[in-house]
Amino acid sequence: MKFWLIFILGFPCLGLGQQPSGREAAALQEWREVAESATQGPKGDAIERLAVGLIKTSRDDVYPSPERKEVHIVLQNAMLAVGGYGDYFSAKIREARQAFDSAETPSRRSIQKAKLMDTQADAFEILGLVPGPESVKILGEYLSDETGRVPPSPPGSKDDRMARQQDANFTPNSFYALMAIADLPLVAPPVARRKGNATIYDSDIDAWRLWYEQVKSGKRTFRFEGDPREYNLDGPTKTAVSQVQGPRVPAGPGISPAPKEAAGVVVAQARVDDPSQERRWPLWAALGVLAVGVAVYVRRKGKGLRRLA
Repeated sequence: MKFWLIFILGFPCLGLGQQPSGREAAALQEWREVAESATQGPKGDAIERLAVGLIKTSRDDVYPSPERKEVHIVLQNAMLAVGGYGDYFSAKIREARQAFDSAETPSRRSIQKAKLMDTQADAFEILGLVPGPESVKILGEYLSDETGRVPPSPPGSKDDRMARQQDANFTPNSFYALMAIADLPLVAPPVARRKGNATIYDSDIDAWRLWYEQVKSGKRTFRFEGDPREYNLDGPTKTAVSQVQGPRVPAGPGISPAPKEAAGVVVAQARVDDPSQERRWPLWAALGVLAVGVAVYVRRKGKGLRRLA
């Protein structure tokens, strides 16, 4: 996904350090204008532009001004208004996977693998930044997609599954989906929030799958922080439904839940973490996380910004 081309062709790009307030204000105003014109022109182009803006404005090392949070919400609302972003990014993931699977030579396969992982990181990050039923639906479906996951260790042997997954140099969609859905500002998620919204795959995945199956079957609705409306996968609903099966998974010993933002009545409430807890999206780094059995959703400070800048 060539987000960086959008910036080269005419969108504001700030460096990693502090920028003059005038330049930053102008850049944020341009993102407001992108949001205002999002429903005009080709939908795919609008989704791509909004995606870049959402990533940029989620980062206080790109736009230090407090105004970025307001602009981030404006961009979220624009993405929700455009609609179809879930299917758009899901199609990107499928296309990248098909290109990887059909590669006939080792060199071509290596190239397509890098493109697939790049696409996964971009697509899932965006889905985790847009609090809407589309995001829940797409991410919920991907929670069960473990294509590329290595088999469990044989009974009685050393559990080296995560090490073998690292050796395979591939992160299944379900890992990314778990990290992204845990980042959505859902009220009362099935797994208690940890610091920085960290996830532990083997501990969390079943609870999230059960939660999503309840939502999908109509046995549960959900809400987002800052939004008083109740949702199912089709959108807002007047009837709240709750079915609790099994205990809610705690954050775990020694890990305190991340604080919730103050509620505000808005269509979409931005979730921008404290810099000390900011998570960088993984690309190749996700594989190192797998080695210790923990998949931590972290913002891509390095490669992500180089591609966007």
